Amino acid sequence: MIDCASRFGACTETVCEVFSAGRGPVYDYLRFNAQSPQQVPFYYLKLVRDGKTERRPGRATRLSTEQVGIAYQAVFQHDPSPDLVSTLHETCGDHRKLTHELLASPRFIERLPSLLAQAFPDLRRLWHVHIPKTAGTSFFAAATASGWGYVNYNRLLAAAGDVQKVAESLRIGPEIRSRLIISGHWHLWRQLSDIDPVDPVVIFVRDPLEAMISEFNFAVDVVNGSDNVHAASPSVMLDRGFDPASFPNSYRQGFFVANVQCSYLAHDSLCQTVLANLARLNAELLPSSAVDYATRKYFATIGRRRENVSRKHIELHDLAPSLREELLLRSTQDVMLNEIARRRFQELS
Repeated sequence: MIDCASRFGACTETVCEVFSAGRGPVYDYLRFNAQSPQQVPFYYLKLVRDGKTERRPGRATRLSTEQVGIAYQAVFQHDPSPDLVSTLHETCGDHRKLTHELLASPRFIERLPSLLAQAFPDLRRLWHVHIPKTAGTSFFAAATASGWGYVNYNRLLAAAGDVQKVAESLRIGPEIRSRLIISGHWHLWRQLSDIDPVDPVVIFVRDPLEAMISEFNFAVDVVNGSDNVHAASPSVMLDRGFDPASFPNSYRQGFFVANVQCSYLAHDSLCQTVLANLARLNAELLPSSAVDYATRKYFATIGRRRENVSRKHIELHDLAPSLREELLLRSTQDVMLNEIARRRFQELS
């Protein structure tokens, strides 16, 4: 079937030809799987991820301005301005340069969840706001182990300018047509307009003291190069004021962000605003201890061993009572949010 009824003015077949620079294995794959022009860029990224977009021998064929406009329309799902088409035609004339320029652009990365949802309207989307140190890595690992497609927002945010990294942040393909999780350290309040009211949203929160201790222990493992945690940048942590030898010094030097959990969910980091935002959505606010419950509910499985777990370099009893009180006073919004999550889960149980 050739879909030439696209509101973007180009049929699926034509978009496939632009992204593959003519007929061949890449074109055949795109044409067989893409059911609309909007899906072509995402199936092309699947081929990039799998290393199957190798350039054919010979000189690259230069695209026409019309083809440049077609590619832009398929990626961003709206018409480009004539000036933009002209600029892209001058700087990215062949299909490979153009598609990589578009698909690795900050604008595409920022809008990717929304564009993906519009391209695949039948996908069952699960949004997971992964607040650091709340068992989110284990939840995401259970989704991927269960065969779900995904948008790994943490990888995606670091992928600007590198189409291979953009492709590796996604798992989408013909074998994944119904279930997809959008997970990572993204801010809920910035994506509210992209989330369909029927889409489930899962958020884990944690006692602020426990979260800060876990963050400190994670940073120690990162600085030490330990293999039990995911790779991260020690220099970024040190620049933020982290002192591997001292939790109190790390706090005094600004390493810990006050009410950081609420900051992921509300622009003003207030618990009241968080609750108002969640009320607009089909959202579950859960304590991090409920990760196994959520794993069974959404993936019909019990989570494997915990992922990205730090060694216990310090524990709660290592903090002076006065420091604990000071930390809690600075994190009253997170304290309230965690208590609400705890009580809601008790009612579920």
